[in-house]
Amino acid sequence: MKSIFVLFLLILCGCGESETPNEPSHNYDAKEVWPLAIGNYWKFLKINYAWPSPPDTYETYIEKDTILENERVFVFHDYSNSIDKEIHSYVNREDGFHYLIYNTEIKKSEDRFILKYPCKDGEIYNKTNEYNYIIVANTNLDVMFENSVQKGILYIYNEIDSIHDGTYDYIRDSIVVIPGIGIINNKTYRSKHDTNSMELASERILIDYKINK
Repeated sequence: MKSIFVLFLLILCGCGESETPNEPSHNYDAKEVWPLAIGNYWKFLKINYAWPSPPDTYETYIEKDTILENERVFVFHDYSNSIDKEIHSYVNREDGFHYLIYNTEIKKSEDRFILKYPCKDGEIYNKTNEYNYIIVANTNLDVMFENSVQKGILYIYNEIDSIHDGTYDYIRDSIVVIPGIGIINNKTYRSKHDTNSMELASERILIDYKINK
């Protein structure tokens, strides 16, 4: 297990069309953007900027694998001071990292495409409208990680949620990933007005991890 500090740091969801530009992608050696193996573990420090509260820790680890719709998926267990336990299922495919939610009523899983990998600068996917989409902002990002500069990928997730009072919540997640390790930083920006007035609401910083493959 490695204890680390990063200067720079879930999850995404949605579905829709994809736009693929011609820019070449960075050639990473890692086979998987988020490595999946039983026993893998990540621990994050979560800081809330939007309201006064002490920092929280958020831990997720892979406890087991299972077969879901003829596909091998990995089961994550999540813990924090505010959440006793949550269970999520993920899978790596040829196009990247997916989150699966199994619906017992229709006996089918909902597929949420989270991290496209391999990817290209400027590539857009999961686009449903002008406000809801994910863009690969930078595939050659310099990240200070474990006392050295490493290469990472910056994903920007944009979303707009309607609120019950008729207003909207504009959300933008800035997600830094090192392929072969996973997400190392996730900053969430929010606004009740528009995309130009967003403020930093919360941040998750990877502080510990263990990778078995």
